[in-house]
Amino acid sequence: MDRYIDGMPAYLRNPIVSHTNDNMTIMFWIRVLARPGENPVLLSLEGIQIGSKPTFNPEMQQFIATSQYLILRNSTDMEMVQYGTDVADGKWHFMVFSWEPSGEVKIFIDSIKKRDENVITFDMNEDIIMQMIIGSADTHGRISKVRIYKKVFSDIKIYKAKDTDLPSDELVQGWTNIVLSRSTFRMYPSGAGNEKECDLGFPDCLDEDRTKPSISCPDDQTKFGTERLTAFTGLKNDYTKIEDVKYVNTSVHEDELYIYGSSNEVFVAYDEAMNYDICRFKVYVRYADECQKPETDATVEYCSSNSKHICGLNCQSGKALSLKHKLKYRCGALGVYNFEHPRKKFILPTCG
Repeated sequence: MDRYIDGMPAYLRNPIVSHTNDNMTIMFWIRVLARPGENPVLLSLEGIQIGSKPTFNPEMQQFIATSQYLILRNSTDMEMVQYGTDVADGKWHFMVFSWEPSGEVKIFIDSIKKRDENVITFDMNEDIIMQMIIGSADTHGRISKVRIYKKVFSDIKIYKAKDTDLPSDELVQGWTNIVLSRSTFRMYPSGAGNEKECDLGFPDCLDEDRTKPSISCPDDQTKFGTERLTAFTGLKNDYTKIEDVKYVNTSVHEDELYIYGSSNEVFVAYDEAMNYDICRFKVYVRYADECQKPETDATVEYCSSNSKHICGLNCQSGKALSLKHKLKYRCGALGVYNFEHPRKKFILPTCG
């Protein structure tokens, strides 16, 4: 779920509410390409009223992250913090910005700390409502997996955040939940790794946002086993590609042979960007074609008219069961009542 930055600013509709004396950490993947001398805006925050649209006026924004530096602004002062590098090089970069009301600012690019210093202080004695704005008129590229947290994390956690997710209970706003629900491969932002040329001039970028592929599994498979090994011919290819499937992996063994019992199987479909979809099904090799007929002189009571589950045993008047018995015996996909001794005759208490 990448926002395609097409030269016009975009903004998330839900405002960020910064609570009293709150810290803040913003992290995201970014990939932009700029000509020499350009310094495109990646992401900015503007204080607004709830329900209002942002002005897109840089003079109204408290936080502006460009490809070369960060601008912070409070009610009276402005401070510029240089990265010491330019990320508008057409490559994916993982960027993290954190700051505290005291003014301490940390900047990490690709898990390398670029700056750690005190700049201007922020007055957060009252709730501050800010809107996230993505890109600007001269920004061309992609932004992915935007996350905003209401705390400042330790350096070691930030070093690991490139490949792992931080605690979600501190997440204020972001696209993390949407990314994960679409099964985007987590080691890289969606869209990384494709070798196609596209009109933005990147050596390997996609020309549209990517959603997960889709695959369908067969229904649960059942056979009556007459030998130690039972074959399910064609099972390893018994799937349906529904949408955008490039590769398929499966847990079904190459020889497609199964012993008595049940097995859980999956098909995993990937697209070129390594987004994936999973479907699951079961394989049953039955011990018997039908559940064994109970051996007893009691009247067998089935759970329903079309059920093979036994829910009760009844004796004629004046007689009672010789032993206590379970309240229910299940006849399942494996066709047995006694899983510990599936070959033995099924004997229930008699009346006496």
